[in-house]
Amino acid sequence: MVRDGCLPGFQTTGAAIMSDSYIIEVSSRAAGIVVRDKAGFRFFAAAPQFFRLEGQLFRSAREAERAAAQFAGERGSSPQKPERGSGKSEAIVVRQPE
Repeated sequence: MVRDGCLPGFQTTGAAIMSDSYIIEVSSRAAGIVVRDKAGFRFFAAAPQFFRLEGQLFRSAREAERAAAQFAGERGSSPQKPERGSGKSEAIVVRQPE
C-alpha cells in the first residue's frame, strides 16, 4: 500500500534521485537510450533510423530527446509517421526502471 506517495517502511533522505540512463522515444517508438558519463549523456541507437546519432554526447537527456525528434523529422523516416499536416515528430524521455 502506498501512503503519502511512499511505500510503508521506505524512508527518504530528501535528496533527488536521478537515473543514469533513459530511454528516448520518438512517436511512441524506441529511438535509443542515453547513458550518463562524466562529460554528459551519450546516445546509443535502438533503431537503424537513429544510427547517425550513435555515440553523440549531449548535455542532458532532454537535449538528446530534442535531437532525436529533430533528426526523425528532418529525415522524414520516423518509425511511426506523425499525423498528416502536423509537421513535427513527438519525442519523450522515459525513466528507466531501477
